[in-house]
Amino acid sequence: MSAEEFQMHVDSLTSRLLEKPKNMAEKNARFWSEIACHHYNFRRQLLEAEILKEITLTEILEFFDYYISPSSNKRKKLSIHVVSVERHGCNLKSTFSAVRGDLIRDHNKFKDGCRLSDLAQPFLPLKPLYTDTDNPIHVTKQD
Repeated sequence: MSAEEFQMHVDSLTSRLLEKPKNMAEKNARFWSEIACHHYNFRRQLLEAEILKEITLTEILEFFDYYISPSSNKRKKLSIHVVSVERHGCNLKSTFSAVRGDLIRDHNKFKDGCRLSDLAQPFLPLKPLYTDTDNPIHVTKQD
């Protein structure tokens, strides 16, 4: 991909991110999606467009070579093949010569061994409206 073609894609995506909502429902959906996922980044499109303008073709190619290219050691891939037993019979042999991976027989055991990622932090920290003692429903125990 040439630098001009890459810049054309960047400009196209940037203009799409900065496009104003066509109606109130679309604007409402943007805001509520931020509230629902507890991120509160109401300027997400503007920030993403600014970051996108700074990305270079070289950075994209390096990212591809490091994380996506089949020759990279850091590449991760999950491949699930579902084959009908009725159509192909039960004596199927793998036709893939580059199969390297672990066969998961018990998915619960597999999930127990996986590390959890950290929760996403809100873009804007929210202050509580009141403390527990200010809560109108708060009942104190009286002796």
